[in-house]
Amino acid sequence: MEGEKVIYGIYPVLEAIKSEARNISEIIVEYQKKGREINTIKTMARNKNIKLSLGDKQRIDTFSGTLKHQGVVAIVSDMRFIEIEDLVNISLKKSKDPILLILDGITDPQNLGAIIRCAEALGVEGVILPKNRSVGITPSVARTSAGALEYMKIARVINIARTLEYLKTKGFWIVGADEKVK
Repeated sequence: MEGEKVIYGIYPVLEAIKSEARNISEIIVEYQKKGREINTIKTMARNKNIKLSLGDKQRIDTFSGTLKHQGVVAIVSDMRFIEIEDLVNISLKKSKDPILLILDGITDPQNLGAIIRCAEALGVEGVILPKNRSVGITPSVARTSAGALEYMKIARVINIARTLEYLKTKGFWIVGADEKVK
């Protein structure tokens, strides 16, 4: 499974199918799982010629690495990151005043997923993450984002300070927040 990851949960898998942002090589659904969303996942997988397998709970537990999978896992390609220059250009074309969110030092996957979910809902054009000293895009991030991860453009940069300077040259206003500042 080189270059592939697992995402789990009904809505992350459903949104991965809808968005077509990543290739899905297989979806595994627990035998006993029923419901409208499960039926939608099965139907969409068949319509898009995605391999669909049924499995027992233990197999899905093993694939997902968690018990919080809701009976569904998908084997997907790695997240596609965008270059910072491309993110800026696309954002400026889409909006006169685009908002990019820079997240430095986020180490908890649930926090990152929740932030991405809120950012997507609020119309943020993209998220910028540091390549080091930050959580990566994990299955837990995907699940917590409730599918928003599949629609968000994400750039990873080596140096946040240089990125801030670059954004200033492109006309972005920089606003910061820090949990330690009161």
